[in-house]
Amino acid sequence: GCNGANVDSRKDSGLQLALLMQLLAPETNIAFNFQTVFMTFKQIRALSDLGEGLDILSKCSELEDKMVVTGSDFHSQIVSHCKYRLELAKQLEINEGSGMIRKAVISDLSSKIAYHERLINA
Repeated sequence: GCNGANVDSRKDSGLQLALLMQLLAPETNIAFNFQTVFMTFKQIRALSDLGEGLDILSKCSELEDKMVVTGSDFHSQIVSHCKYRLELAKQLEINEGSGMIRKAVISDLSSKIAYHERLINA
């Protein structure tokens, strides 16, 4: 079909998520810092992967040990990136309309963001 490009970007995005998880693996010996993790996170294209990345990052306590940022600073930067991406997706939806899948992903990410904002502000 003509959705070949879609499949590719999906695979590519999954790659970014995998890379992020590799960075965060406890046994990793990759020297990483806030920039590396954040840059990798920002390259995740699929909204669903973004939400997954958000969950992974928020549960990763080693991050705070290995990086000089405090967890909540890092957490809120990641959440604001997600919000930015969510707004873009909503704009796209308004302009192009969307199927059920995109709607579901948008509402899923919205609720994840709301949840993480509660965590940060707790």
